[in-house]
Amino acid sequence: YTLQHLRIIRLRSSEGLAPIFFLFGGIASTSTLWNVLLLQSPVVKCCVTERWSCLQNTLALIQVLVQWASFQTVFILFMIYFPVDLRYVHHPHVSHQQNSQESVKRRWTLPSYSMALFVAFTQMLYVFIAIVVTFVLLAVHGPGAEAPAAVAALAGGISLILSCLQMLPQIWETWKTKYVAALSISSLCIQTPGGLAVAILIASTPGTNPSSWASYVVSASFQSILLGLALWYTYQGHGGVPEHHFEEEVDENGGASSESTGTGLGGRERRLPVGDSAIDVNETTPLIGS
Repeated sequence: YTLQHLRIIRLRSSEGLAPIFFLFGGIASTSTLWNVLLLQSPVVKCCVTERWSCLQNTLALIQVLVQWASFQTVFILFMIYFPVDLRYVHHPHVSHQQNSQESVKRRWTLPSYSMALFVAFTQMLYVFIAIVVTFVLLAVHGPGAEAPAAVAALAGGISLILSCLQMLPQIWETWKTKYVAALSISSLCIQTPGGLAVAILIASTPGTNPSSWASYVVSASFQSILLGLALWYTYQGHGGVPEHHFEEEVDENGGASSESTGTGLGGRERRLPVGDSAIDVNETTPLIGS
């Protein structure tokens, strides 16, 4: 993940990364951490008396925690470097107040950024729920009880399902745009076999079961598909972030207005002002309105 962090920072853009990928991936990684923590809670409790064997027995938990933090760092960078022109669009509006005309700019949040904000809120809410439920279960039932094991199995199931779906939005985004953009091929080259290695490590750790490591096997399989697409588009010369092209609107007098429309990576829509309203402009918008 460090290479993915560096690529986003170097490009100063997270364009090309799908918000839904972070929604599925964030909840899946949190669920995996939740699962391992609950299943290994008896081992963690023994760390108070058996300090020498504690590190070895909790190595899988530490690995999952580090991977969770690394993935969340990618999402934080995704939000920080989300392209500015894909966040909002401003539309001039003529306000008729006190018999005077005043030009006021109204701002709309573009759908892609609205989805990113929704993903951020959902992830924070899920982490909060996981923390509260974990403390309640361990305080009421204690480590190793049936209730924590049942919740751990549920979290493992959620992780497995979302890991199957996690890479699909990013695979679709990359295939649709035909650009690697902010994806790090070097990071994918490490993550794909690394996911299998983590699965083997978790499987060999006491107190875990297939619900703890199956998600890593599934995720690594889909990552290999994404890696293949990224390598192919890099071979075709589409390894970077494409420039945005903007077309100026021409007013009735033949002059260019200050508002512009354009399409960024993946055909994201802009809004073109018409009177006091705004319409979506894309390739399917009729040239002549009714």
